[in-house]
Amino acid sequence: MITGDHKITAGAIAMALGIMKPGNEVLDGNDLNRITDAELKEKVKTVNVFARVSPEHKVRIVTAVKENNNIVAMTGDGVNDAPSLKKADIGIAMGIAGTDVSKESSDMIIQDDNFATIIKAIREGRKIFDNIKRFVKFQVSTNVGAILTITSASILSLPLPFNPIQILWINIIMDGPPAQSLGVEGAEKNIMNRNPGKGNILNKDNLGKIVIAGIVMAIGTLAIYFYELNSGAPKGLSQEDIHIRAMTIAFTTFVMFQIFNAFNCRAKSNEKNNFFYIAIAASFILQLLVIYLPYLQIIFRTTAIGIFDWILLLLVSATILISEKVVNKFMS
Repeated sequence: MITGDHKITAGAIAMALGIMKPGNEVLDGNDLNRITDAELKEKVKTVNVFARVSPEHKVRIVTAVKENNNIVAMTGDGVNDAPSLKKADIGIAMGIAGTDVSKESSDMIIQDDNFATIIKAIREGRKIFDNIKRFVKFQVSTNVGAILTITSASILSLPLPFNPIQILWINIIMDGPPAQSLGVEGAEKNIMNRNPGKGNILNKDNLGKIVIAGIVMAIGTLAIYFYELNSGAPKGLSQEDIHIRAMTIAFTTFVMFQIFNAFNCRAKSNEKNNFFYIAIAASFILQLLVIYLPYLQIIFRTTAIGIFDWILLLLVSATILISEKVVNKFMS
């Protein structure tokens, strides 16, 4: 708490609000004038109340708190608050009582001048940011998996496991509804108990999970594709039929990888997201139509597959769920 009030007044208000405890130190402007910036950097770790401060003092305090690797949100309503509002990571002005100068210097304005609104805004902001990360993680891991699968097949001198229209189907139809549904996930259970993030969508942990997910998808898809290419001959199928059947199973395996991976990207939330289950069901039904409708079989170059094929490809694609748990355990 940084205020222009007297030490005693500031201390009494801070005690009532639970900002400080009996025996805690309160610094005023005179105290700040006697200490260096290095000393202030240490003081802000233990002192929670500053009284009788000038605009220059406020800027020094904000700077000291930031230098301790903290993210600073500063609230204010007066002209003298403008410098510190500008210096803070997030300047917050009062919408009713705030001056025009303080509003222009701020990143956020509380329209109702209610500090509880800040909490609601932070919670909603964190939820939106988390959902952006989920969306990006899901989409990028799909693209990494597809690139690795196609590239590896070429390196191994295998026929391409997907044709162009199947790739478009994966990116537009299969990724579309599930990815969009991840953008409206509820807030994590611990969303207000964790430290604020630095704003990196693709941080080291996220990139690691994306790459590993892509590798798992590529290995699983290529493994089942290779198996089907080499198991078709004993069944008396032509080379063309073997390729179409193997490609259909590989294509479906990759799609199921995406569906299972969507569950990996979900939030641990108490809030329901019915749109997610609708999107997953719609994606699965659309994939069935592509495989079993004769007209769509011609367009996508697919063929009907049996129950054993489904059991095999579901077991393979479900490995993405296991790999995610293993990765989370090692990264936690």
